[in-house]
Amino acid sequence: MKQVILLCIFYFIAMSLYAQTSNRRGIDVITGKKILDSLPATIQENTLNKQNDKVFEASGFIGVVVHRDYGGNNKLLLDVINNSPSINNINTMLLSQPSNSTNYKVTQVNGYKALIQQLNSEISKIGYELLIPVNNTLITFKAFGYTQDQFLTMANSIPIAMVARKTK
Repeated sequence: MKQVILLCIFYFIAMSLYAQTSNRRGIDVITGKKILDSLPATIQENTLNKQNDKVFEASGFIGVVVHRDYGGNNKLLLDVINNSPSINNINTMLLSQPSNSTNYKVTQVNGYKALIQQLNSEISKIGYELLIPVNNTLITFKAFGYTQDQFLTMANSIPIAMVARKTK
């Protein structure tokens, strides 16, 4: 009887893992490099730091990560994270948050719903982080030393629709 119960438990776990991984859409490193090549070379006079460009496969359930940063002192950080474990939480917050809280604000960037949060740095600079779920991919954009309006203007130069097409 114990063997049958253990077999049933093992079968349930195996089928759960299979269902989770078979429904996930993923991008490979080649697609990640195409996304990186499609990102703008400048965002409001902040030029890209080409030496910091990265495309790599992460470990665990996270898929490919695409990283680019811009600027000098007030860096802009842009990441595209496929199969991010945070995506379900962010989608839930976007759907269930009818009014803006003190920690997060729901906004729109290029027609996509996004979550923006204020950050504080060690050097007394105010910053913002934008979280945009697209398909099964999370786009994050972070900057310090800008006003929220400046930050959102810069965020609107991110080609979110292109990322959405490449991550289907």
